[in-house]
Amino acid sequence: MIIKKGLRLFFLCLGLLLSGGDVPATAADNPWTIMINIPECRLYLYHDGKLLKIYKVAVGKMDTPSPVGDFHIVNKVINPTWYPENGPAIPPGPNNPLGKYWMGLNSKGYGIHGNIAAWSIGAPASQGCFRMDNQDIDELFAIIPVGTPVKVCYQIVKGKLDQNNQAWLSIFPDIYRRLDLEMTIKQVLTDLNWEYEPHYGALQCLIKAQKPLTINVPRRIIINKDHGAAECDGFYWNGRVYLQRTFSGLDYPFVSM
Repeated sequence: MIIKKGLRLFFLCLGLLLSGGDVPATAADNPWTIMINIPECRLYLYHDGKLLKIYKVAVGKMDTPSPVGDFHIVNKVINPTWYPENGPAIPPGPNNPLGKYWMGLNSKGYGIHGNIAAWSIGAPASQGCFRMDNQDIDELFAIIPVGTPVKVCYQIVKGKLDQNNQAWLSIFPDIYRRLDLEMTIKQVLTDLNWEYEPHYGALQCLIKAQKPLTINVPRRIIINKDHGAAECDGFYWNGRVYLQRTFSGLDYPFVSM
């Protein structure tokens, strides 16, 4: 077990050690930051602003939501005792839902910890804390010092442009029912400054699929029977042009993209 743990830490920090960096022991020279996206159930670990690793986490259920905001690690405890609000303290051991490691946030009662319910990792299943796989928290606990910034956000849509200037959206469940999905998508696409116009009618059909999902955004196109004809509706998606059934009477429509 000690050998396996050492190998995980070695490969995680190899690039840092080769460049002369050291794993920090205090927050004074701490290059580490953590970002957690609640709808995505993911924890992002950064070193000097560069993404190093992504972990699955369990987040708070709808009736016990995880907090959103800017926090930091205030303590680290091995073999913690759990103090539930309405019950006796649970000592360290196999029945403790915190697992072997606890990293407390500067928001009372909330932290990042291990688990005794592996099935819950990657789902909204906790009392508001962030549960990790026990091997993952074992790894993270050894690296992250007290004082590490932790940003918790609630982002149901992420967008990016690829090398071919196609727009892509990653959409996650609005588990706390806080946002309007269509308005959020429009804002994300606006922020991308994409040179094309999205086809929102086709996009609306795509986003009805079960979340999470990643989709290529349909691109609106101009369709004319002749160059001087009136503009009609159509879109380009995944390398193909799609026309509405009303276009079936057109003879060899001209497509301008």
